[in-house]
Amino acid sequence: MAALLNRLGVDESDHREIRADFTYLRRWRKSGEQMQSHTMKTVITVVVAGAVGALWLGIKTIVGK
Repeated sequence: MAALLNRLGVDESDHREIRADFTYLRRWRKSGEQMQSHTMKTVITVVVAGAVGALWLGIKTIVGK
């Protein structure tokens, strides 16, 4: 494991620094996952709102004739 960390440019003797780096990476990953979740919810909301709007416009057009 030490050899791998050395190849990645991490000083394995400073355990606090390694822990801080991994904590930062975990927060970054979780932030990305949360953003992806919010993006999917937004896309679904926009698609449903568009479909409901189109349906409403179609009903108004048919009833208005």
